[in-house]
Amino acid sequence: MRGAFDTPEILADFLVSWAIRSPTDQIIDPCCGGGVFLESSARRLLFLGANPSSLGSQLTGVEISSSQAEVSSKRISKSFDVDPAIIPRGFFETLPSLPIETFDAIVGNPPFLRYRHFSERDLAFQFLKESGFKPSKMVNAWVPFLVAAIHLLKPGGRLGMVLPAELFQVGYAAEIREYLLNRFGFLFVVAFTKLVFPEVQQEIVLLMGTKGEGAGLRLIEVKDHTDLVHVPQKRIPQVPIHNSREKWTQFFLTDNQRDAMRRALKHESIRKLAEICSVDVGIVTGENKFFVLDHATSRKLHTEDQLVPCVGRTNHLPGLVFTKRDWEQNKDRGVPSYLLNISPVSGMSPQLREYIAQGESMKIDRQFKCRMREPWYRVPSVWSPHAFLFRQVGEFPRIVVNQAKAVCTDTMHRVQFKNDNDVEAMIPAFHNSLTFSFSEVVGRSYGGGVLELMPTEAEDLPVPAVNLGSSFLDEVDSTARSKSWIDVVDLVDQRVLKDELGFSDSDVDAFRTSWRELAQRRKQRKKLVLEG
Repeated sequence: MRGAFDTPEILADFLVSWAIRSPTDQIIDPCCGGGVFLESSARRLLFLGANPSSLGSQLTGVEISSSQAEVSSKRISKSFDVDPAIIPRGFFETLPSLPIETFDAIVGNPPFLRYRHFSERDLAFQFLKESGFKPSKMVNAWVPFLVAAIHLLKPGGRLGMVLPAELFQVGYAAEIREYLLNRFGFLFVVAFTKLVFPEVQQEIVLLMGTKGEGAGLRLIEVKDHTDLVHVPQKRIPQVPIHNSREKWTQFFLTDNQRDAMRRALKHESIRKLAEICSVDVGIVTGENKFFVLDHATSRKLHTEDQLVPCVGRTNHLPGLVFTKRDWEQNKDRGVPSYLLNISPVSGMSPQLREYIAQGESMKIDRQFKCRMREPWYRVPSVWSPHAFLFRQVGEFPRIVVNQAKAVCTDTMHRVQFKNDNDVEAMIPAFHNSLTFSFSEVVGRSYGGGVLELMPTEAEDLPVPAVNLGSSFLDEVDSTARSKSWIDVVDLVDQRVLKDELGFSDSDVDAFRTSWRELAQRRKQRKKLVLEG
């Protein structure tokens, strides 16, 4: 259930030591796996003076895998000579039979599974709805597990769980962030600067809380799990919450940095990207290697009227303006630069029919997105946007004007402006320290150090609403092509943030350090070569 990794004992011991305070505490792990947390809980109870013969009645575990449930049961029986209550069923199937607000401590590592891979999704979603949530198919399985765990915890009881860092970052976790702040008088989160589970590229945090009145949040970051021993000695101040649903990534910044960013949002010339344009995902082909062709392959198909100029990778966009000449240079270098856009009206050449047959022999027609279409080889939503927005980036997001009238795959987003006159104005102004700092807050990152912006997150970015004319776009584009991207940011910060909007040097320094520190934090998890 948990994925490709087990919880290190040091994490379980740390969370259990926080959560279990009395030798008579009742403990439950809602997804106990092989019993790491239950074994740690038993040791903790004995340390506090529990009666060894009562341990079995104090430990409850739920595990959907019968083989794992057996492993967990044998682990506790062998180590402590007691029989714990291990329930070999799904947690949400079991939930109605568990007494609410009864357990003194909830500990564990719930599953990190997407909606379509979660076997109990219907029961879990029904529980969320009954609890006042409005779940979407974006919700990961850990969310209903966490809400249900809180449901079982008695007032004054303690929670100690391993969760993905999505808790801080993703939009669908906004409801759970608010839920936690409203139900816990004390919340404490430990984050890590290094990957605890590098083999699966999953960034995790440790969430601890005491169920009760009020709202409070404290946050600390340590190098890795070996530094947890030092956490109890640290004095950790409460962070100020302005909006209970806001993302918590911002709390890695100082008060001065956050204050400068909040003040900037009130500037009369700062607008949300959504006010200026819409952001949509790129074209989902189902198999880019089949549908995006290089020039040599496209010529063999004898079907020029069913090919569309395309850009498939962000590193094929050299500046801030993607011109027809840029596209032709990509094509001449052998870069896949045509999208196969098959129209039944135009008919097919024999060569194209053979190509489609080859795709079927390779079972491309059976891949998830392709098999949902009729016919499978007709790619939907083929249209050319005003601009491209990077979806996954290393340093910072970029918006590039689409003068080549090309289409793009879903490796990037499509940007359509509400007013054509805003294109030349907003594109260069977007590349500034304020917008980049907010991209680190509103976006999300994963274990590999990639920053990802989904369309709704991108539309939430603040951008300067200034128009310095087409000459400024040309100047910034030229700087991007001939110098470094830091030179681009320096130029836009000076001309837009300082000269046009009147931000002080200290304000811009705060924006810049916020961006660089948050970017550096996520890039410490980098294991792959990133584009952008």
